[in-house]
Amino acid sequence: WSASGFSVQFQGSGVKAKIVSNAPNATNYAYLKVYVDGVEQEDILLNAKEQTVTLAEGLDPNKTHTVEVRKRNSPRSSTAGIVSMELLDGQKLAPPAEKEKLIEFVGDSLTVGYSASKEAMEETKWSTKTEDGTRTYSKQVADAFDAEYMVTAISGRGIVMNNQNAGAPWFKDIYPKLDLYNDPNTAYDFSLQPDVIVINLGSNDATNKDLDLDVFQAGVVSFIQLVRSNNPNAQILWAYGMRHIAGTDVKHVEVGERIQAAIAELNDPEVYYLQLDAVDTKTQLHITHPIASAYAPSGEKLIAKIREITGW
Repeated sequence: WSASGFSVQFQGSGVKAKIVSNAPNATNYAYLKVYVDGVEQEDILLNAKEQTVTLAEGLDPNKTHTVEVRKRNSPRSSTAGIVSMELLDGQKLAPPAEKEKLIEFVGDSLTVGYSASKEAMEETKWSTKTEDGTRTYSKQVADAFDAEYMVTAISGRGIVMNNQNAGAPWFKDIYPKLDLYNDPNTAYDFSLQPDVIVINLGSNDATNKDLDLDVFQAGVVSFIQLVRSNNPNAQILWAYGMRHIAGTDVKHVEVGERIQAAIAELNDPEVYYLQLDAVDTKTQLHITHPIASAYAPSGEKLIAKIREITGW
């Protein structure tokens, strides 16, 4: 999944890792984000089914260092996995302490970061080169609360209709699985229990002129019930907006209203709604999706709302 990964702590000058990937083609190569002692490094391209990559080098061998690695892209595009790690010298230490808070971000291409990478502005159409799930509001919000974050997001997917209604599955099919696209028979065990779950779905449903709003509202109710049944103690926040596509603004407004109606129908005191502001289509969209900087205002609204509902 986007933003999934691992951290390692050691004393030494560097570390390398053997990484596997399905590396399907240049459009779908996976990328890794690397942070050394909290500082973002150059991303690593995974263009082979197995390769050894240097995660850090040239560090002070007498100091303790932390290396964090996260996958940039969604599982629908490509996979990545770690086989082994090897220190250049020194000794491995206990893993970094787990963070006390966990936030899950559930969504479509907006949460995937379809056009949020540093390289996106150089491209004219989508590829994994344009995609970066760490440059949306997810990391921004998590960092504000010193929280861990996880991203459960697939581009083009909706509640009852996908983008231009092109193909199944819908999100009710995706959410209960460990990885529907690469391991469709394995259910997710929900062993990670988020404190807060931020859902941003509905934009793809709204692209369909034939969307039945009553069916959509019922789908929202059902999906929230699915999320709640698997996360009984989480605060659930449905944040909708940002992407208003020319010609479908009315439908977006109606979809937002139906999400609010569904939440009211559920009468769950720990399910909330937040309206996000539409981005400027001339300056903040590229390849029809928000660029990284366009997420910041929504991130600030999410931070304020999460602080309000949790007391963090």
